[in-house]
Amino acid sequence: MYIGNSSFFKPCTPYHDKNGRLHMKPPDWGEDIYMWWSTKEHICADGTLRHYKYFNFSVGGKREQYYCRPGEHYPQKFIDLHSMDFCLNFFFFLGSQEALARFAYKPKKTKTKRKNGRPKAFSSEIYDLLEVSGFGTNGSKIVIKYKKYLTKEATVFRFNLLSDENKAVIGDAETLLALSKQAYSLLKSRNSKSIKTSYEECFRDNVLQKTSSLDIPSVERLHEALVAA
Repeated sequence: MYIGNSSFFKPCTPYHDKNGRLHMKPPDWGEDIYMWWSTKEHICADGTLRHYKYFNFSVGGKREQYYCRPGEHYPQKFIDLHSMDFCLNFFFFLGSQEALARFAYKPKKTKTKRKNGRPKAFSSEIYDLLEVSGFGTNGSKIVIKYKKYLTKEATVFRFNLLSDENKAVIGDAETLLALSKQAYSLLKSRNSKSIKTSYEECFRDNVLQKTSSLDIPSVERLHEALVAA
């Protein structure tokens, strides 16, 4: 779209350079103003096609391009840079303050009501129980917080939740803490080698490695195997 008037602007004069290429001489006085919009297509990684709108502004052959955000007809950056230029130097184009108000108009964003945080996946009692035992939550998924999980207080709490048979095999909370630290060390070693695993698998493999050599496992022999290594 060409913006201007015939009384102020002089048309460019075509000429050929020494290589025979056709060029347009800039106007002797005044400045040509061109304003137009263009779109560019971009193929996203998921295969969808997105269109981006750009506002182009040219004064005296010097072109500027600005990205139009959704809902913008004239980009805010262009308005901030050239609104006073139009008021002072190009007032013939705007004509009045009412035209400037239309030129600088930007649609207001619609306010949307949002919920105050996501709803809790568990009751407060469950969260308290998980925190004391060294666990945490990621949304509705229970995860291990190792800094809290590998403390003596959290291990004592987990030891008291075991059955009587498991307590007899492990013996005390200190043995359970040692087994937990060994499983965590095995987990870090496997992760450094890009071996797909989990903490539960590392804990089970560590216990099986200690007790696999027992022919006739009993509570006493299992306890001795876990404590010995």
